[in-house]
Amino acid sequence: MSVIVTAHFEAHEGHEQNLIDALRESIPAVHAEPGCLMFALHRAENRSVVLLEKWESEELLQTHLDGDPVAALVDRIEPHIAKSPEVVRLTAVPAGTGHQGIL
Repeated sequence: MSVIVTAHFEAHEGHEQNLIDALRESIPAVHAEPGCLMFALHRAENRSVVLLEKWESEELLQTHLDGDPVAALVDRIEPHIAKSPEVVRLTAVPAGTGHQGIL
């Protein structure tokens, strides 16, 4: 079963666009990784940025987390974040129609 991950980043005041640019830089490498079904950047309120991720399996997610693209991402964002990102792993609870009730 696929794994959904949310990563919530809070930018230092005045660093929102720098954070977004740093995250954007990482997207092509992550999209090319085996098992990446979604790695999508979203702006939230209060200087926050959220990544929504979907991975084919826990194993491929772990490979991603241990890989060079994540190490590069961490180096790029470090100067722009106010605190450590809040990362949550989710497992789908299907409900309703297949295309509306599950990511």
